[in-house]
Amino acid sequence: MEGSIAELDMQIDRMLAPFAQARDRLDTITGVGKRAAETIIAEIGVDMSVFPTAAHLASWADRCLGNNPDRRQTPLGTTTRGNRWLGEVLTRVRLGGGTQS
Repeated sequence: MEGSIAELDMQIDRMLAPFAQARDRLDTITGVGKRAAETIIAEIGVDMSVFPTAAHLASWADRCLGNNPDRRQTPLGTTTRGNRWLGEVLTRVRLGGGTQS
């Protein structure tokens, strides 16, 4: 199992080699580790011009607050159209766990 993980890590490193500088810059953000940086690049890319504002990116990742003043009225278990993988990584980064590997 560890050998398979090591092989996958090497493949990821080879594929992300052109984006190593962006990965390393993301890794300097508190709470964002190498794996989270790799996931962010894989899901968003490095061209931020596709998002006119930070709010657009947050909305795309489904991590912006809604416009509902009474959150208790929101049904539990509702699904959204946000990017699931990016949203999970950003949630872990915000909570400070599981992203440093």
